[in-house]
Amino acid sequence: GLWVSKHARKRMHERFGLSRSAQDKMAKMVFKKGIEIEQTKGILHNHLARIINNTEESEKAVVKVYGDAVYIYKQQDNGFLLITVMKLPYQINKRTKTEVEYI
Repeated sequence: GLWVSKHARKRMHERFGLSRSAQDKMAKMVFKKGIEIEQTKGILHNHLARIINNTEESEKAVVKVYGDAVYIYKQQDNGFLLITVMKLPYQINKRTKTEVEYI
């Protein structure tokens, strides 16, 4: 299964103005269609690597990029938990829009 933490819900509401049901849909869509670190290079790859290294239990972290945001999931025994969402810094977002083709 896939769940959204209270912290991630708060961040999604603050940063994107999403309702609870929209948050659930977005968390699932990003998990399926988001770009993983292995699919990136350069400045975006380095930024995601830093995020993973700063995440508790980083070996269980799954980081996805979708649009202008980074979604951090944590693997659990019964599925994945979206733990937080953060916007990409403007400098990275501006450069990656032309380098990455979103599916």
